[in-house]
Amino acid sequence: MGDWSLVDVLAAGAEQYSLHDWVSRVQPLSRVHAVAAGIAAYYVVIFALRWVMTFAPTAHAGKIGLLKPWVGATHNLLLCAWSVYMFAGVLAPTLRLVRNDPAGFTASMCSYGEIGTEESQIWYWMYMFYVSKYYELLDTVLLVVWGSRDLSLLHLWHHGSVMFETWCWLEFRLLYALYGMLFNTLVHTWMYLYFAVTSVLGASWVPNWIKQSITTLQIVQFLTSFAMTGVFLYVQAQHEWNCTGMWALYVSAFTNGSYLILFVRFYMRRYGKKKTNRQEQNALPQRKSQ
Repeated sequence: MGDWSLVDVLAAGAEQYSLHDWVSRVQPLSRVHAVAAGIAAYYVVIFALRWVMTFAPTAHAGKIGLLKPWVGATHNLLLCAWSVYMFAGVLAPTLRLVRNDPAGFTASMCSYGEIGTEESQIWYWMYMFYVSKYYELLDTVLLVVWGSRDLSLLHLWHHGSVMFETWCWLEFRLLYALYGMLFNTLVHTWMYLYFAVTSVLGASWVPNWIKQSITTLQIVQFLTSFAMTGVFLYVQAQHEWNCTGMWALYVSAFTNGSYLILFVRFYMRRYGKKKTNRQEQNALPQRKSQ
C-alpha cells in the first residue's frame, strides 16, 4: 500500500483506522523527521515574518485592520468547532471501551497486546488531535500579521513542543493520554469561542473573569495530567510494566511540567498583580479617613 494523504485518512474514518498504518509510516506526518521539520519551519517562519512585518508599510495596517475581526473570528470558530468534534469523537469509543471491556476503566489506561475496535478508534481521534496542532500554528502567524510583538516564551514553546508531545503519544502508544486530549479539547472549545467573540467585539465586551477562567482551566488541566500519571503508573505496576507508552510518558511529564510552570507564572503576573493593585487602591481611602 502506498502512502496515504490526510484526505485518505479522513475519508477512511475511525471505523477503518488502523494504528498499523502509523507504524508502517504510510500516514502523513507519522515520521519523526516530519514533526522535526514542522517545528523547525514554525520557528523559522515566525521569526522571519516578524522581521518582514517591521518593514510593512503603514498604509497596509488599515487594510489588515479591516480583515482582522473576520479572519480572526473564522479561524477561532473553526478551531472551536474542531475541538468539539474531537472531544465528542474520542469520548464515544472511550465510553464503549470502559463499558464493554472486562477490565473496565483500566482498559482505557493501559494498551498492550492486540488492539481492539474501540481502542483503534481512540487512536484515530488522537491522530486527528495531533494533526490539529499543526493548524493551531496559524495562531502565531495571525498574531504576527496583526502586528503583535508580544510573543511570550509560553506561547512559542507550547505551540512548538506540543506537536512532538502528541506525536510521541501515537509513536509509543500512550493510551491514557486520551484523557489529556479530552480535557484539552474541552478547554480549547471555551478558549477559541472566547477568542472568536473578542475578535469581533473586542475584549472589553467580555467579562474579565471569563479570560481568567481559561487560564485557570489550563492550570487545572496540567495538574490533572499529573494525577492521571499516578493512576497510570499504578495500573502499569499491576500489569507487570507491560503497558506501552513509557517513553511518551517521560516526554509528556517534561512538557506538561514546563507548561504548568509557565502558565502559573503567567497567571500570577496577569491576575495576581491586578489583585494587589486593587487591594492597594482600596486601602488608600481608609488611610485618608483615619
